[in-house]
Amino acid sequence: MFMRVKHYLAFFFSRWWRPLIVVGIGFFLFVIGGMARSGFWEISSRYLFGFTLLFLLASLVYQIVKKDKDAAVYTALSFLAVLVLLFFYAIFVLITG
Repeated sequence: MFMRVKHYLAFFFSRWWRPLIVVGIGFFLFVIGGMARSGFWEISSRYLFGFTLLFLLASLVYQIVKKDKDAAVYTALSFLAVLVLLFFYAIFVLITG
C-alpha cells in the first residue's frame, strides 16, 4: 500500500502545474466560501485553501529534493503568485465589506 501511495504522490508532484491546478481550485472555493455567508462553508473553504497551500509547499519540497530546479522555481513563483492574489483579495474584501 505504501508503494502505491508513493507512486501516486510522485506522479502528482512530478509536474509543477498539477499542484497549481489544485491550489487554483482551492482559491476559487475560498472566494466562493467568502461570499456564501454560511459559517460552515466559510470555515470549510478556509481549511481547504490552507490545505492546498500546504500541498503546494509539499510539491516545492519534493521538487527541491529531486533537484528539479526548473520545476522548483516555477512552483515557488506559483506559490508567491497565490499569496499576491490572496493579498489583493483581502484588500478587495476590506474595501467592499
